[in-house]
Amino acid sequence: MEASQLAHLIKLLDDDSEVVRGGVIKALQAFGGGLAEALEPYAPQIGPEGWKVLEPVFAHHKREWLRKVWPDWLRPGEDKIRLETALSLLSQFQAKGFEAARVPGLLEGLAQDFRKAHPGEDVLALADFLFKEKRLAGAAKNDYYNPFNSNLAFVIEQKRGIPISLACVYILTAARLGFAVEGCNLPGHFLARADNGGRYFYVDCFSGGRLLTEKAVLDLYEGSTSDLKSILHAPADAKTIVRRVLSNLSHAYDKLEDAENSRFMTELLKQQHDLAGEVPDYFPEEPGPSDPAA
Repeated sequence: MEASQLAHLIKLLDDDSEVVRGGVIKALQAFGGGLAEALEPYAPQIGPEGWKVLEPVFAHHKREWLRKVWPDWLRPGEDKIRLETALSLLSQFQAKGFEAARVPGLLEGLAQDFRKAHPGEDVLALADFLFKEKRLAGAAKNDYYNPFNSNLAFVIEQKRGIPISLACVYILTAARLGFAVEGCNLPGHFLARADNGGRYFYVDCFSGGRLLTEKAVLDLYEGSTSDLKSILHAPADAKTIVRRVLSNLSHAYDKLEDAENSRFMTELLKQQHDLAGEVPDYFPEEPGPSDPAA
């Protein structure tokens, strides 16, 4: 599409006719993933209504982009790298425009800050660093189902997230420091499992990095129908974590009445062939499914 054609379409963004605006959307969707960059010189000419018309166009391009690159993270490789790749792609999908991946740099920044502030300290000190010094914390109930709470770039910068996204920050920062931290796929409330010299601690990243022994976790889940000991002793791999993240995102978009993106997250789940039995996470004090097989 030539610059003159693009300029003409931009003028039509505010047209009163729905038919005309519909034609503009189709033409801009056909432009492809370079649309955001091509529109930059015209940004001052686009009014609020024009940007509203453009939102579904950008969303369409982002979904097409993620469909294309999503299989990248499923390639054979080190599990933590696969997890970081998947979460980076989801972060880019939610970003405005087509920005470069920011998650790796933000995680590296946390790791470097820890090295400087706490040289020679252990994996439990890292939990204190992230959830006390850096003040990464659980999202408020009235914002718990915000889809951005599953976006690691947002979580690190805004210091708010849900249990699984906060745990992933801990897991992936620890990996950069040579610490052994895994995911613990407990129903309803994801934990991290830290290996501190052969002794395991379960870290509730949503609750200020609270440390729990195995007995304490079992006591909290007394009466659960799940095989908790098996869950506690089996680290959640990248596929398990990403499945749960996608389930949360599908639910979060559904609560926003964003049916298109909710369906899209389910589509990504289907690509993984891992739909079976996953339910979204609920705010800790809110009644919800307590068993992932429910």
